[in-house]
Amino acid sequence: MKESLLKTISLSESATSLLAKSGNFVVNDTIGISLIFAAIFDKKPGKYLVVCPNLYSAQKVADMIASLISEENVLLFPMDDLMRCELLTSSKEILAQRLYVIDQCLNDENKIIVTHATSLLTPLPNPAVYVSKVLKIEVGKSYNLNELKTQLVNIGYSQVGKIDQSLQFACRGDILDIFSINYNKPIRIEFFGDEVESIHYFEISNQTSNDALNAVRIIPATECIFTEQELNNFKINMNKQLDKDCLMLGNELGDLLKQNTSLDYEKIISHSYSPRVYKYIRYIRNDQFSIIDYFKPDIVCISNEKQYNSTVELLNTESRKYFSDLSSQGRLLSHLEMFLNNDVVFKYNKPILCNLFKEHQNEIDFDVRPLVINRSNTPDLNVLVHSFLDTKNKVIFALSNKQQLDSISNILNDKKIEYEFTNGLEIPNKKVGLSIFPLEEGFELKQQSITYISSRELFGFLNKSSRFASHFKQGVILKNYDELQPGDYVVHEYQGIGQFLELQTLEVDGVHRDYLKIAYYGGELLYVPLTQFQLVRKYMGKEGLKPRISHLHTKDWENTKKRIKERINDLANRLFALYVERNKVKGFPFQEDDEFQKDFENACPFELTRDQLKSLGEIKVDMESDHPMDRLLCGDVGFGKTEVAFRAIMKAILSGKQ
Repeated sequence: MKESLLKTISLSESATSLLAKSGNFVVNDTIGISLIFAAIFDKKPGKYLVVCPNLYSAQKVADMIASLISEENVLLFPMDDLMRCELLTSSKEILAQRLYVIDQCLNDENKIIVTHATSLLTPLPNPAVYVSKVLKIEVGKSYNLNELKTQLVNIGYSQVGKIDQSLQFACRGDILDIFSINYNKPIRIEFFGDEVESIHYFEISNQTSNDALNAVRIIPATECIFTEQELNNFKINMNKQLDKDCLMLGNELGDLLKQNTSLDYEKIISHSYSPRVYKYIRYIRNDQFSIIDYFKPDIVCISNEKQYNSTVELLNTESRKYFSDLSSQGRLLSHLEMFLNNDVVFKYNKPILCNLFKEHQNEIDFDVRPLVINRSNTPDLNVLVHSFLDTKNKVIFALSNKQQLDSISNILNDKKIEYEFTNGLEIPNKKVGLSIFPLEEGFELKQQSITYISSRELFGFLNKSSRFASHFKQGVILKNYDELQPGDYVVHEYQGIGQFLELQTLEVDGVHRDYLKIAYYGGELLYVPLTQFQLVRKYMGKEGLKPRISHLHTKDWENTKKRIKERINDLANRLFALYVERNKVKGFPFQEDDEFQKDFENACPFELTRDQLKSLGEIKVDMESDHPMDRLLCGDVGFGKTEVAFRAIMKAILSGKQ
C-alpha cells in the first residue's frame, strides 16, 4: 500500500513538534507552511490559525492548503492591506468574507483559518455581544415587524426597495426580505399580523419563492457593533477630547473639527456604518477582541515572524501618521488608534514562530524548497523532465489533466524509464510516479528525498487560483428593472405603451405576489406579475418627447407593431445585400498558433473557463480564415473578456498586425 505525502510529513519532527506546540521553526512561509498544516490537519483535525504577513501571502497559503485537503476545511480571513483606513473594508466582498468567517467560528468546528497582520489586528466586537445581535426567526412565532426592521438597521443591514445583493433587507406590507451572508439566497418572511406564516428562499431574478424553511439565523452585516453603554461613554469621552483639541487648534480649525466630529457621531449613533467608523472602534469599545477570541484555536502560528513584525510596525507607523495628519487639519479627534496590540491579541494563545532562516541551533528545520525553473532557458520538455530524474529523489509528476499526463508518460516510455500511476498525493513504490492532481507549484522535501513537480514547472501552466470564494452575492432583480422609476414610460409586448406607476403587492387566491402597476389611455390599469416582467421594457425614445399612450382592448398597438415589422424587414433586406458584397472581399488570414502563442497563453495566470475556451476557439477560426472577421465578444463585467481579448491580440501581433 502506497503511503500518502501528508502522512509522511506528519511523521516528521517538524509536524510532531508543531502538534505538541513545542519549539520554533525554520520553514518556507508559503509551501512549507501549507504542507505542514495540511499534514497535521490530516493526521489530527483541529482548530489551527495561520498568520501571514500580508493578504497576498495569506491568499497563496489558503489556496495551497485547500488544494492539499478539502476546501471546506480552509477559511481565509482577509482585510485590505491599505494604510488609509477610509478605504479599509470598502470592498463588500472582503467584508462579506470576514462576516462569514466570524459566523463559522461560532460553530466550533475543526478548521484551518488563514489570516494576515492587518486582518488579525483589526478589532472585532465582543463575541458575547455579537452573538446577542444574531436574529433567530421561526415559523409560528410572533414578532413586531417594526422592531425587526429597527434591529436589522442596528446590525448593519441597508433598507432598500428591492433586494439585489447581500447585506440588504426590504419590507413591503407584511413581507420581509433579508439577504444574510450565511445563506446563498435571500430569505422571504411572510407575516400574518405579528405571526410568521412562512419562510422561504427566493430568487432575485424573478422574485419567485422556492424551498420552505422552519427557521432562519440572520447574522450581523457589520463588525461595528456597540453596546448602549459604550456609546454613552463614547459621547462623554469624545466631548472631553474635543474641548482639549479645539483649544490646541484655535477657532477656525476647532470649528471644523466640531463639524466633522458631529457628522461622525451622527453616523455612529444612527447605525449608518461606513469605513469612517473604523477610526473610532478602539476609542468606543471598552474591551478589545480579535478573530482569535471567536475561533479559540488549538494552535496559532506566525508563518514569517520577521516579516510579520515589520508589517505590524509599518501598519502602526502609517496609521498613526495618518491620524495625526487628520487631527492637525481639524478632521479627526486626536489620540485615536486603529489596530490592536500584539499582547492583547495573543493574551491567551502564545504563537508558534516560524522564520525563513535558521538563527539558533534549537530551531526545528522543515526543509522544503520550491522548484525554481526558468523555462525560457530550457524550452525542450524532454530535457526538463530528465533534469528532474537526475537525482536520487523519488519524483512525482503532479499534472493538471490527461493531456499533460500523456505527454510525460510518452517521454518516459521513449526513454524506457519505469514509472507507476498514483492517486492524488500518494508516494510511488518506484522511483517515478505520475498523478493527476492540481498542485499549485512543485517542491522538494530534502529530508524525505521526495520531489513533486507540477504543471507550472513543466508547462508553465497555472492551476486556476480560487483565492477565496466570495460570499457576497449580487444579482439583477429583473432586466432593466433598476432603471424603472414611477412615471417612466414602458412598453408591454402585447398591450403597448403605458406609464409605470408603482410596484404593488396584491393577494390573489390567498397568495401574495408583486405586480407592476401600469396606467394606459383613459385611466385604465394593467397589473403585470413580476414573473412576466420579460414582457415589459422601458420605453426608449427621443429625450424630452412624451410617447403616445396606447389604448387597452383595441387593435391600435397591433397595427403599430405591424408597421414596425415592415420597416425592420426592409432594414434586414438592406443588411443582407451589404453582407453579400462583404463576403466577396478577401480578408487577411492570421497564422495558426505557434510555440510563442502557446507559451504566452500558458503564462497567463488564470485558467480559461469552458465558455472562454469556446469563444477563443471561434475567434481564432475567424482570424485564420481569409473572410473578413465580424464578431462581437459579449459578457458581463468581470466575466473574463479581457483574458480572451489578450490572447487574440497576441495572435495578431505574431502575424505582424496590431
